[in-house]
Amino acid sequence: MYFSKSKGEFLAEVNVNSRQKYFKASARSLDVYQAVDAVAERLLKQFLRMRKVHTNHKKFELSKGGKLRGLNAQLEPKTRLRKAA
Repeated sequence: MYFSKSKGEFLAEVNVNSRQKYFKASARSLDVYQAVDAVAERLLKQFLRMRKVHTNHKKFELSKGGKLRGLNAQLEPKTRLRKAA
């Protein structure tokens, strides 16, 4: 955790190491508490995203590729080709 102040603006940086990933967030604000809250929100988003990836890594329909495949199936035109006589 790193705090600094320059020209009346506070900077808060947090780095978190885990076995799977390296998380980093930083924020600037005129109030030190707002900067810390912004960093906490950014880290929370990263943690939740990683948790979602970790819990759904075996469910293809919930992965990015599965969602794209489902979206492509919805967007493709449903035209039926007739056989030539």
